Formats: sequence, C-alpha cells, structure tokens
Amino acid sequence: MAGIVSSDRSARGTQRLSAAAHAALYNSAMKKLEADRCIVQYAYRIENFEKAAQMFEDAGDYPGASDMAALCREKAALAREDKKADDYRKARQHEKDAETAGEYAKAAAEFEALPGGFKDAAERAAACRQAGEKLTRARARKRNTSLAAVACLALLIAWGLKSGLLTYVGAVLDGKSGSYATAAEEFASLQGFLNSEDLAQQYAVLAEEDSLRTEISALREASAGGSVTYGAKKWTVLAKNGTQYLLMAAGLTDSSFLYGIPFDTGSAQGWADSTLRAWLNSDALTELFTEDEQAALCEMTWTPSAGDGSSCTDLVRIPDIADTEEYASVFGKLSSAIWLAAPGEGDGTFVYMTNTREVVTYGAPAGSTAFSACPLITVDRALLKERLKEVEAG
Repeated sequence: MAGIVSSDRSARGTQRLSAAAHAALYNSAMKKLEADRCIVQYAYRIENFEKAAQMFEDAGDYPGASDMAALCREKAALAREDKKADDYRKARQHEKDAETAGEYAKAAAEFEALPGGFKDAAERAAACRQAGEKLTRARARKRNTSLAAVACLALLIAWGLKSGLLTYVGAVLDGKSGSYATAAEEFASLQGFLNSEDLAQQYAVLAEEDSLRTEISALREASAGGSVTYGAKKWTVLAKNGTQYLLMAAGLTDSSFLYGIPFDTGSAQGWADSTLRAWLNSDALTELFTEDEQAALCEMTWTPSAGDGSSCTDLVRIPDIADTEEYASVFGKLSSAIWLAAPGEGDGTFVYMTNTREVVTYGAPAGSTAFSACPLITVDRALLKERLKEVEAG
C-alpha cells in the first residue's frame, strides 16, 4: 500500500506541473494576443495571431485554451483578408496615379501578387500592362520622329543597338526638356548602356533639386486659406508662422489611400494609443513623402482638446475639435467625413466631422471604415532650403 500511495503522489505532482506549464503557456498567449493592438503591419499581425493560436493549442486542456486558439485562427484569417483588401486598395491607387510605363508595371505586379480570383485583380493587372505598353508605343513614336534627323543612328542601328539607343536618345531629349525624373528612370533602365549609369545619377540629382525648388517656391507664395502642393499632394494652409506652415490634407475622396482607415483596431482610449496615430507616423508617412520632404517636417507637441490632458508629439496628426473652431474660416470643403482626435460620447467611439463640416460628438465606432484620416503636418521652408543646399553641394 505504501508503494501505491507514493505512485499516486507522483502522478498528482506530475499533473500539477503539467497544469502549471499549461497555465504559463495560456498566460503568455494572452499577452501576445493583447499586444495585437500595438501592431500596425498586417504581416506581423497574422504572424502574431498564428503564434498565439499555437501557444493556446500547446496549453492542452487548460480551461478556455481551445476556444482562444480557434479565436486566434479566426483573427489570423480575417487579418489575411484585410491584408489582401489593403494590398488591392494600394494597387488601385498606384494604378490611378500611374503616369509612366514603369509605374503601370509596378501596379500590374501588385495586382498579380494577389491570390487568384481576388475581386478583379487579374483584369486590373492586364489593364495596367496594356496601359504601360500603350505609353511605351506612344513614346517610341515620338522618339522615332525626333531621331529621324540624326544621321549617325543608321550606323548604330545596324550594329544591333536599336532598342538601347532609342531609349538612350529619348532619355537625353527628356533630360534636355527638363523632364529630369523621367530621364533618370530611362537611363537607369538601360543597365550600363554607354554612360547611362552616370547620366541616371546626374538626372536623379537634377530631379531632386527641381522638386525641392518647386516646393520651396510654392511655400514661399502660400498664405493661410490657400493651397499648396507638397509631396505630390495638395494641402490647405491653415496657418503660417515665419518659415513654418501648418497644412491639412485637401481633396480627400473615397478613392484616396487615406479613406477607410479605422481610428483604432484595439482598445485605445484616445489619440495617443490609437492605431491610426501609429499608422500615420509610419507607413503613411513614407507613402506621402520622400526622405527630403520628411526631413522638413517639424514635430508637433500638442494636447488633444478632449481626453486625459496628456500631450502628444507627432510628425503627422489629425484635426481635433479645437482645430475645427480655430481654423473654421480656412478649413475648406470636405469631400468625405473625417476622424477628429477626440473620444466620442458612446463607449468605444470617436468624434468625426461630416463632409458638411458638422462635428458629431456622439462619435462612431473606432473600427469604422467609413471615414478618412485627414493628416495635419507642419513644414519648415528653411529646412527644405538647407536640404537643397546639401544636394547642390553634392
């Protein structure tokens, strides 16, 4: 009997150890699941859900582990669908913004990377390829007309260099006409043909200088209530202070990549811990601006007009209720409803402004995709001028 009692005690001890290990796994998995609200990129969210699901499954028969594993698998599947929809939305935007054959090729590749049968991705990819080919043919016809007068081409064409030479001379013509960015792209595509690599670098620098000069000039002439183009996007000037300009994105529509962005996908209490803030100051920042343009943005330390009174420091933020009142005369007409940086009166809601500029304080659910993110930035013209001097100095 003594031996039997000892065996039972050993079994109970093993069970306790197993239960403790399962509890630890379950708690670790819960922490990983809770961390999802801090993750912005879809790929990382999917990976996080999958790891959490595996940990819940490894927790064995711990109470609730099986249900939580299934929940994580479901969330991972939803995140995959969200990623596909987001990739499709970006590809559509790139298609709409495409102006060169290279940009159409990029959009086509993005559509082709989507899973087969997703919406009309295959048709859109084919349309992008056709549009790119049409631009290439049109440019080739223009070049052929200009190059007809260049007698020396006959010899080079006979050497079998026709395609490379046509592109080379076309790039030269584009560069001479001031289309520096196009020339740089064309020279780079030649992959070492003659001195194309050196010319690609030279025209890339000229394009950078030209872009900086254009933006500096536009800001110099800008005034409150007017509009200015910065980062290939139009902005409304809310205020001007010396060389610094407070700008608000203009012309937001439901086809913009800024439309359909939730205020928060977790349990944020305000702007400070929202996923919208994290996205605007990371992925959206790089999509909106070049490195030169990002370098001219000023950090804004501000206190949202509603919340716990804590201040925030952002390169990109959105309007809050106080902004709609302070800049009412220059706020401009909205093309879509926008989020405001203030909690709503309902649980889990945030304030928004309609396209008729009505502030709805009751709010909308944080996860709603019926609104646009309306970025506000502060640009310093002096910083742009410093960057231009650096580029000119080489």
